Amino acid sequence: MSWQAAWAQIGITFCFLFSASAQPDLVGSYQGKWEGMTASGDFELTLQQQDGSWKAKVTFSIGETAVATTVSELKVDGGDLEITYVFELGGVKLQSRLKGSFRNGEFSGKYRTQTLAEGSLVDEGSCTAKRTTA
Repeated sequence: MSWQAAWAQIGITFCFLFSASAQPDLVGSYQGKWEGMTASGDFELTLQQQDGSWKAKVTFSIGETAVATTVSELKVDGGDLEITYVFELGGVKLQSRLKGSFRNGEFSGKYRTQTLAEGSLVDEGSCTAKRTTA
């Protein structure tokens, strides 16, 4: 094999490896709105990455009440996000599963909320958020 062919093969291999492992820069805070079947409010998502591991924080509001959550599952794949978080509202423990994607500094997704104990559907809807900090 000639040296030109060898360099071409190395270049192609490098480009393939780089594109396969490339991940959009999603780290930062995103603020926006959520809208469900009977209510709506503010929504905030914060993503951090350290040593290849993702961490997230989700908060939202219902009326004037800010609701803190605990993230129990998180999956980031390219520009796609799947996150499960638990919270308490009105003395009831609930779990939401949110699936969505990031494009041009904005997040858009759909969620489904159910009771933690029985798995009964409580709400479902959508949320959108724009990146506010990197």
